[in-house]
Amino acid sequence: MNDNVIITIVSEYDNQPEGIKVSFQGNYAYRNKTHYISYEQLDEDSKEIVKNTLKLRDEEIRMIKRGDASSTMRFLKGYEHSSSYQTAVGSMQMKTYTHELDLIENEDEIIANLLYDLYLNNQYISKCKIRINVVNN
Repeated sequence: MNDNVIITIVSEYDNQPEGIKVSFQGNYAYRNKTHYISYEQLDEDSKEIVKNTLKLRDEEIRMIKRGDASSTMRFLKGYEHSSSYQTAVGSMQMKTYTHELDLIENEDEIIANLLYDLYLNNQYISKCKIRINVVNN
Protein backbone atom coordinates (compact mmCIF):
# COMPACT_ATOMS: atom_id res chain seq x y z
CA MET A 1 0.00 0.00 0.00
CA ASN A 2 1.41 3.40 -0.85
CA ASP A 3 1.12 6.67 1.11
CA ASN A 4 -1.75 8.12 -0.95
CA VAL A 5 -5.03 6.21 -0.75
CA ILE A 6 -8.72 6.43 -1.58
CA ILE A 7 -11.03 5.69 1.37
CA THR A 8 -14.61 4.64 0.64
CA ILE A 9 -17.04 4.26 3.52
CA VAL A 10 -20.49 2.74 3.09
CA SER A 11 -22.81 3.13 6.10
CA GLU A 12 -26.19 1.46 6.53
CA TYR A 13 -28.60 2.04 9.41
CA ASP A 14 -31.70 0.06 10.34
CA ASN A 15 -33.75 3.26 10.62
CA GLN A 16 -32.79 4.60 7.15
CA PRO A 17 -33.98 2.89 3.95
CA GLU A 18 -30.86 3.83 1.94
CA GLY A 19 -27.20 3.61 2.84
CA ILE A 20 -24.69 6.43 2.64
CA LYS A 21 -21.54 6.16 0.52
CA VAL A 22 -18.68 8.66 0.77
CA SER A 23 -15.14 8.67 -0.64
CA PHE A 24 -12.07 10.66 0.33
CA GLN A 25 -8.43 10.98 -0.64
CA GLY A 26 -6.18 10.35 2.31
CA ASN A 27 -2.85 9.22 3.69
CA TYR A 28 -1.74 5.77 4.79
CA ALA A 29 0.96 4.50 7.15
CA TYR A 30 1.66 1.16 8.84
CA ARG A 31 3.32 1.13 12.27
CA ASN A 32 3.33 -1.31 15.19
CA LYS A 33 0.96 -3.77 13.47
CA THR A 34 -1.58 -0.97 12.93
CA HIS A 35 -2.87 0.61 9.71
CA TYR A 36 -3.25 4.41 10.07
CA ILE A 37 -5.50 6.12 7.56
CA SER A 38 -6.09 9.88 7.78
CA TYR A 39 -8.34 12.12 5.72
CA GLU A 40 -10.25 15.38 5.92
CA GLN A 41 -13.90 16.08 5.25
CA LEU A 42 -16.05 19.19 5.16
CA ASP A 43 -18.71 19.40 7.89
CA GLU A 44 -22.00 20.01 6.06
CA ASP A 45 -23.42 22.24 8.80
CA SER A 46 -20.48 24.34 9.99
CA LYS A 47 -18.50 24.27 6.71
CA GLU A 48 -15.40 23.54 8.84
CA ILE A 49 -12.80 20.86 8.10
CA VAL A 50 -13.01 17.71 10.23
CA LYS A 51 -9.82 15.65 10.54
CA ASN A 52 -10.40 11.90 10.64
CA THR A 53 -8.06 9.08 11.60
CA LEU A 54 -8.82 5.38 11.27
CA LYS A 55 -6.67 2.93 13.23
CA LEU A 56 -7.16 -0.61 11.97
CA ARG A 57 -5.64 -3.73 13.50
CA ASP A 58 -6.60 -7.40 13.68
CA GLU A 59 -9.25 -7.22 16.39
CA GLU A 60 -9.75 -3.49 16.93
CA ILE A 61 -10.86 -0.46 14.94
CA ARG A 62 -10.78 3.14 16.15
CA MET A 63 -12.45 6.06 14.38
CA ILE A 64 -11.22 9.44 15.57
CA LYS A 65 -12.78 12.77 14.48
CA ARG A 66 -11.37 16.19 15.39
CA GLY A 67 -13.03 19.48 14.47
CA ASP A 68 -16.36 21.16 15.29
CA ALA A 69 -17.62 17.65 16.01
CA SER A 70 -15.11 15.46 17.86
CA SER A 71 -15.34 11.84 18.92
CA THR A 72 -13.43 8.62 19.34
CA MET A 73 -15.22 5.38 18.56
CA ARG A 74 -13.56 2.09 19.54
CA PHE A 75 -14.74 -1.24 18.21
CA LEU A 76 -13.84 -4.65 19.66
CA LYS A 77 -16.06 -7.64 18.82
CA GLY A 78 -18.33 -8.49 21.74
CA TYR A 79 -17.46 -5.33 23.70
CA GLU A 80 -19.20 -2.10 24.62
CA HIS A 81 -17.39 1.24 24.39
CA SER A 82 -18.52 4.56 25.86
CA SER A 83 -17.19 7.98 24.94
CA SER A 84 -18.20 11.59 24.53
CA TYR A 85 -19.40 13.08 21.25
CA GLN A 86 -18.53 16.80 21.24
CA THR A 87 -20.46 19.14 18.96
CA ALA A 88 -20.61 22.92 18.56
CA VAL A 89 -23.87 22.95 20.56
CA GLY A 90 -22.80 20.60 23.36
CA SER A 91 -21.74 17.12 24.36
CA MET A 92 -23.55 13.78 24.17
CA GLN A 93 -22.65 10.43 25.66
CA MET A 94 -22.08 7.87 22.90
CA LYS A 95 -22.03 4.12 23.42
CA THR A 96 -21.40 1.34 20.91
CA TYR A 97 -21.70 -2.43 21.18
CA THR A 98 -19.78 -4.30 18.47
CA HIS A 99 -21.45 -7.44 17.10
CA GLU A 100 -19.07 -8.09 14.20
CA LEU A 101 -15.63 -6.85 13.20
CA ASP A 102 -13.79 -8.22 10.18
CA LEU A 103 -10.52 -6.93 8.73
CA ILE A 104 -9.20 -8.19 5.38
CA GLU A 105 -5.68 -7.08 4.47
CA ASN A 106 -4.23 -7.47 0.98
CA GLU A 107 -1.15 -5.96 -0.65
CA ASP A 108 -3.14 -3.21 -2.39
CA GLU A 109 -6.43 -3.10 -0.45
CA ILE A 110 -7.79 -3.10 3.09
CA ILE A 111 -11.42 -3.91 3.83
CA ALA A 112 -13.00 -3.48 7.26
CA ASN A 113 -16.56 -4.52 8.09
CA LEU A 114 -18.36 -3.48 11.27
CA LEU A 115 -21.78 -4.24 12.72
CA TYR A 116 -22.64 -2.42 15.94
CA ASP A 117 -25.43 -0.88 18.01
CA LEU A 118 -25.29 2.89 18.53
CA TYR A 119 -26.67 4.69 21.60
CA LEU A 120 -26.67 8.45 22.26
CA ASN A 121 -27.38 9.67 25.80
CA ASN A 122 -28.37 6.08 26.72
CA GLN A 123 -31.04 5.96 24.00
CA TYR A 124 -30.82 3.31 21.27
CA ILE A 125 -30.36 5.00 17.89
CA SER A 126 -29.69 2.26 15.36
CA LYS A 127 -27.94 -0.92 14.37
CA CYS A 128 -25.12 0.28 12.12
CA LYS A 129 -23.27 -1.57 9.38
CA ILE A 130 -20.12 0.04 8.04
CA ARG A 131 -17.77 -1.10 5.29
CA ILE A 132 -14.44 0.70 4.92
CA ASN A 133 -12.44 0.11 1.75
CA VAL A 134 -8.91 1.54 1.38
CA VAL A 135 -7.06 1.28 -1.95
CA ASN A 136 -4.01 2.87 -3.54
CA ASN A 137 -4.65 6.20 -5.24
